[in-house]
Amino acid sequence: MEQLPTIAVLNDDQLYRHLLGQLLAEEGYRVIESTTGADAYPIIRAAQPALVILDVRVGRPDDGWLTLELLRLNPATAQKPVVVCSANTPLFRDTAARLRELGCTLIEKPFLLDELLDVVRAALRGIEKEL
Repeated sequence: MEQLPTIAVLNDDQLYRHLLGQLLAEEGYRVIESTTGADAYPIIRAAQPALVILDVRVGRPDDGWLTLELLRLNPATAQKPVVVCSANTPLFRDTAARLRELGCTLIEKPFLLDELLDVVRAALRGIEKEL
């Protein structure tokens, strides 16, 4: 199987992160996992994954937001596609417009695995078109 692009999965729930990583790896993606916001940005900056799947509630409540802001401020990562997935319905309702301004795709947990894979493929197609 051809190795597909690298995807970073940032989530503080170890089981969720591992299961999502396994699903993506089975689809042929290389997966980088991180559990905390403090570790996430340096990992992304060094590995330069094609896509970031981020729960904005990684680690401390603001760690995911900080990671997202750092990604958008650095020219090397500013255009990197980010899929924000969270079970926090009020967060999505209250911050959806801001997340979209930051160029994020939103997917609410729980989601169907095929739905997530469709979102991942669409995000990656978007960067292929830009290259």
